[in-house]
Amino acid sequence: MMTEKQETNVQNLEVSPETIVEVVQEGAEIYSEITTSFIQSFTFYEKTLYEWASHLMIEIPEVKSLDEVSFRELLIKLGTNLQIASNYFSVASSMCDAVSGGNSIKKSDVVSAIVANYAKRGAKRPAASVIDQMAESYMSSTVSARVAARIVKNFWKQRMDTLLEVRKVLEQIGMSLHMEMKWTSQ
Repeated sequence: MMTEKQETNVQNLEVSPETIVEVVQEGAEIYSEITTSFIQSFTFYEKTLYEWASHLMIEIPEVKSLDEVSFRELLIKLGTNLQIASNYFSVASSMCDAVSGGNSIKKSDVVSAIVANYAKRGAKRPAASVIDQMAESYMSSTVSARVAARIVKNFWKQRMDTLLEVRKVLEQIGMSLHMEMKWTSQ
């Protein structure tokens, strides 16, 4: 229950639009810093998120420089990149399932295993609060592995989706080129 003074403080608390904008801008700056750091440091399969995204990117050429040969090269690069993304997505999905399966262990099971380990060694077991902290520590490290596995899986899914969208664009360009060649050769 609030005291009269606390109620008065709450009633006097006003949030201006400027305050909201400042908070949102501060959040955006923090988000940008985190994003920049994350995409440049989160490494899997020996490349960072940024390196993988750049490596798999398909640049759509300008109309002037697009001919049959360069278009065919684009399609081959797209096919290769789709194959890479598909293979890594498959591996990442399996790893995500494996890590998630390992995380199905309940905290009570971890506590029981810790207690059993002390009993098996005949060692004096620590206080319940210490054992609880040990179990929490184990669980938090497996949660981190699960989060990382999910990030990698989602990354590859997004890369595949992006490449499939690029394929649709290239199909449209291909149809357009075909029609153009058909009409100009008559």
